[in-house]
Formats: sequence, structure tokens, C-alpha cells
Amino acid sequence: MIRNTGWGHEELVESLLKHGANITVKNNSGKTVLDIARSHQNSRIIEMLERAKARGNDG
Repeated sequence: MIRNTGWGHEELVESLLKHGANITVKNNSGKTVLDIARSHQNSRIIEMLERAKARGNDG
């Protein structure tokens, strides 16, 4: 999830979210996938992650 977010793989991120991926997992630097999407300014992935967070898709 973290790698796909950083690389901008929108379809993979969307698929992972549909299958219940935990969006609160942090990388070695303590960043979540939402933090990474924001740092890469990927508005589409940010939007998907924020919707998933609102749905409670946080493990």
C-alpha cells in the first residue's frame, strides 16, 4: 500500500482499499499512506484515502 501510494498507482491503491487495506500502517519513517500521498501531492489518491478513512477503513 505504501509503495503504491508513493508511486501514484491509483488503480492498485483503489483495489487495496476495496479489499480492506489498513490505511493507518506506518512506514519506517512513521508516515501513513495519507502522509505519503500528501507529500507527493497526489490529489486522487488523497481523495480515495480520505474517503476510506471516513468509512473506517483503518484496520
